[in-house]
Amino acid sequence: FYGYAYELVREIQHELDVSAEVQLTSFNRGWQQVRQAKSTVLFPVSRSSERERLVKWVGPLIESDVYLFKRKGESLRVDSLDDLRALTRIGVQQGIRDDYVLSKLGLTNLHYASTRALTLRALINKRVDVIPLSENALRSLLRTEGIARDMIENTGFKLYDSVLYIAFSSDVDDETIRRWQRALDKVKSARHGELARKYLN
Repeated sequence: FYGYAYELVREIQHELDVSAEVQLTSFNRGWQQVRQAKSTVLFPVSRSSERERLVKWVGPLIESDVYLFKRKGESLRVDSLDDLRALTRIGVQQGIRDDYVLSKLGLTNLHYASTRALTLRALINKRVDVIPLSENALRSLLRTEGIARDMIENTGFKLYDSVLYIAFSSDVDDETIRRWQRALDKVKSARHGELARKYLN
């Protein structure tokens, strides 16, 4: 799913004749930069009411609901907030929206990791009971980490609706935002099916 977002953004840059380099960074660092530095772009970012006025938005890039996943065959049930509280540990990447949503529920049994890949490894290695993921992020992680899909399963507990965007620092002018939005719409119309088959299936 990161590959899907990356290729979309590179296609937008080509469409707009923009040559800025795309750099890999942690979400926490990127989020700080896009809010504090000038003319900065961060993607993909989950758009939420708490973040709405902090940056400017182009999107959506990807829409995918976030569920809690467990190890295949585990008997634990996750049907309610009380069930979440009763878990020993919930694995979550620190600082991203998953962390915010779970923390806002008042949960104190969160086990933090610096990346989603590490939360997945913690789940497989029985250090946590469940982790939040979208299906798109899951497929990408499983391929990257070399983990079979049948090792984990969806609990059926939906945490939130995830809609991922490109975030721009607030100093970027509105015409630039409109140009990027038009370019994104054009590129998605032309290449969504191809890129979805490549990265999301």
